Amino acid sequence: MRVVGAILSRLKQARRDDPIFGSMLYMGDGLRYWEGKAAFTPTASTIEVFVDGSADDSMEQQHNFFRRILQEWPTLSETVGRFLREQWHERESGIRVESPWAWFRILSLSIPNADIDDATWELSFVTPSDPNQLWTVDMKGLLPERLIVDG
Repeated sequence: MRVVGAILSRLKQARRDDPIFGSMLYMGDGLRYWEGKAAFTPTASTIEVFVDGSADDSMEQQHNFFRRILQEWPTLSETVGRFLREQWHERESGIRVESPWAWFRILSLSIPNADIDDATWELSFVTPSDPNQLWTVDMKGLLPERLIVDG
C-alpha cells in the first residue's frame, strides 16, 4: 500500500494560493514552474503567468520581478510596442497599425526566478485578426530579442 500511496502523491499536483499570482498549479519537479493568473494593471486585464520555482519556493524573487514589470511598463510598452509594430508590418503589410496596443493584447508572461536586468523571459500576445495565433516576444532584460509567431 505504501508504494501506491507514494505513486499517488507524486501524481497529485501541488496547488497554492499566492497574493500576486492567485491560485497556482505546480507543474512538477521536472518542469519546476507554476501556472497562475495575475492582474496586469497597465492593461486592466488578467493574464496567465508561468512562474519559475520549486514546490516550496517563497516566490519573493518572482514577486519582485513582476512588480518591476508593472513599474517599467511605460518604457517596456514603448520598446515592445515598436518591436511588435515593425514585425507586424513585415508580415502583414496590407494592414497598417498606428498603435500596437490597438491591435495586440497581452495574454501571458513568463516570470523567471531572477532579477529582471539579467533575465531571459517571454511576453505573449494575441491579435483580433487571428486569436489562435500567438505572438511571443523573447526578452533579455528589458529589451526584445526575437519574435516567434505560432499558429
